[in-house]
Amino acid sequence: MKEIGMEYQAIDACPNDHIIYYGQYALENECPHCQISRYRTDKVSKKVPRKVLRYIPIIPRFQRLFRCQSIAQFMDFHAKNRSLDDVLRMPADGSALKFIEEKWPIFKEDPRNVRISLAADGVNPFGELRSTYSVWPVFVINNNLPPWMTIKREHTMLAMIVPGM
Repeated sequence: MKEIGMEYQAIDACPNDHIIYYGQYALENECPHCQISRYRTDKVSKKVPRKVLRYIPIIPRFQRLFRCQSIAQFMDFHAKNRSLDDVLRMPADGSALKFIEEKWPIFKEDPRNVRISLAADGVNPFGELRSTYSVWPVFVINNNLPPWMTIKREHTMLAMIVPGM
């Protein structure tokens, strides 16, 4: 992934999904909620985390979108094509974005400010019903683009992979 400009960060997580060992918890060795060790005890020579999520930064990918002229021309579509009849045709017509724009009016001033949605769902990667393992991909959806582009695979960004149990 590094070769195509999509580096990821591995971030240790509590096996019971209480915290991620990042920020204020970065130096902790056990979860403050369940007191389970961050590392496996069966590995003596090297500290091996029990659970690791992978985060793929989205800012470099948004920067690439703005550098691509054929896509950048659509990054203000939501501002120019709002519904005037209160019919929800795209996320920019929804009450959530209207609330954000009312609460922080400076955000609305530049139509190129990126509006995103998050989508996550558990997946059994092995396809077996008897397997209890799951993984949670977290996707970022760019709401600046027109609806017919937003739903295309090339415009949906994988931001994080959270392993399950």
